[in-house]
Amino acid sequence: MSYQQIVPLLWNFSLAGAVFAFALFTWLAVRAKTIRSLQFQLSAFMLIWVAGEVPLIFEALNIADLHAYYLFGGVLHTISMVAFAAFIGYRWWHFTRR
Repeated sequence: MSYQQIVPLLWNFSLAGAVFAFALFTWLAVRAKTIRSLQFQLSAFMLIWVAGEVPLIFEALNIADLHAYYLFGGVLHTISMVAFAAFIGYRWWHFTRR
């Protein structure tokens, strides 16, 4: 197999992994008892992160021309990182206050 044949195959696995991750973390978020639970917060963070990666995967597979959405994907990625830092910081703050 040549490089040109392997790369689309890898992006297809990436798309399958993103769809699986989105489904899994949606299920975990729904199963969480409260919004304040670590399970829900981590699932929400991962959902935002996966949503930010989808335009890149679609562009690489030539499914859609989403070049204009690269910035949007970067913004979603940044939002997910800020949310991750916020909920880890919140939990750390409550842990140290005990």
